[in-house]
Amino acid sequence: MSVAGVVEILQLDRERVLASASATEDHAARAETADIALASEWAVAASLWSLLDPPRATEAFAHAAAAYAELRSPWAAVLAVCADVRRPSHLSEWEPDRPLFEHARPEAAVLSQLWPFAANAGDYDLAGALDTLASSAGRATARPVGRLRIPLEHYLALGWAMSRLNAQDGDLSKLQLATAAFLRRVDEFTRMAQVDSYHWARLRPGVLPVEPEAIAASAIVSLASRTITGTLASEMLAPHVDSRELAPVLVAEALMDVEREEGVPA
Repeated sequence: MSVAGVVEILQLDRERVLASASATEDHAARAETADIALASEWAVAASLWSLLDPPRATEAFAHAAAAYAELRSPWAAVLAVCADVRRPSHLSEWEPDRPLFEHARPEAAVLSQLWPFAANAGDYDLAGALDTLASSAGRATARPVGRLRIPLEHYLALGWAMSRLNAQDGDLSKLQLATAAFLRRVDEFTRMAQVDSYHWARLRPGVLPVEPEAIAASAIVSLASRTITGTLASEMLAPHVDSRELAPVLVAEALMDVEREEGVPA
């Protein structure tokens, strides 16, 4: 299955998604001042476009990342991953000397540390970064974080599995288990939002059909798997998760495959 089937899997109307994405993007493009509302509109538009038009989504994610970076928000790093996972940026404001949960976005801090490893195929001390992150989090790794309210330990588990992937010459089993567990938690949150079927169908449940943090985590995992073993995350996960759970990965891989002009940021 490709990203084209995700709209149907999530029980959304394609025309409604298209209209909402277009209207939200148009409003953001006409805004004259940079504030949190503008940044949020770009992120919403990008997430919706990711279900329909990956090239347009990468452009909107880049706008969203720039808008959040201007506001000095750590959420910029997550959106920058969605814009182009192959080009790590320095948008994270994570400070190792501060406890992790003093940061506004602990999940963004973790993902920004996993990103360089995925993009550089092991030229980065991921294990050292994870040790620092785990120490900084202390005993609070079970605390839910982000819009998806997934325990931080799931983000850390993705990192540990990625570090073992490099050390074990392409053994995908640990990464399969960690990613499948993460995707199941994402799907649990999505199913809870769909209980309110009236607002879900109208894209007004307070949660996006595919949240940027789920796209970013999936993109990082898939890039690491592709770079180190030549296997996409969607390929390694197909026997372990259902089509609903795989949705963020399919979206992330469609964004990864967007061709970008040399020297032009996505």
